Amino acid sequence: MFFDAWDPSTPPVGVMEKAMSHLPGNPLSAMPSGDFRDWDDIAWARGIAEELRTHRS
Repeated sequence: MFFDAWDPSTPPVGVMEKAMSHLPGNPLSAMPSGDFRDWDDIAWARGIAEELRTHRS
């Protein structure tokens, strides 16, 4: 699982985020804004995807 960037000033995206935004005590409102992506892990996963595509062809 990869974390993502979060900006509470943008409108909700997706069904779950929209549903959570309507809950009393919205848990998303407590999250700090920022970019929480781990680029090293993402690069590692991209390498696996490329390797799988190479073997599949």
